[in-house]
This record gives sequence, C-alpha cells and structure tokens, in this order.
Amino acid sequence: MWGENSAGQCAVANQQHVPEPNPVSISDSETSPLIAVRILQLACGEEHTLALSLSREIWAWGTGCQLGL
Repeated sequence: MWGENSAGQCAVANQQHVPEPNPVSISDSETSPLIAVRILQLACGEEHTLALSLSREIWAWGTGCQLGL
C-alpha cells in the first residue's frame, strides 16, 4: 500500500503519507494464534480500502460511511 494515509487507508500506523509501496499483512484478530488472511483483490477509495480474501470474506479499513460499520 502507498499514498495518502490520513484516515489509515494504507493500514500503516503513524504516517500521514506512505511515499513508497509498503507490504501490509492482514491477520484475523479473532483467532488464536493469529491467522494470516490471504487477499485475492483490493478496492481503494479516498479514505478506505476493501479487501476480498480467498475465503470470500470482505475486510475493510480506513474511515467513512463506505465501510458499513
């Protein structure tokens, strides 16, 4: 992920802007131990990111009503 990160849409902590591509790991925090989530496809908005996992789950981060939380 890279680019504007003011809403956390790049999933990189403590950076308003991520200047270069940065690998991001997604883990299911409801499992113990944590299980890595393999991503099939991403969709990026102005203040959010959506990811479709190989198991067909939708993961979302960032901010805005687009997240549906």
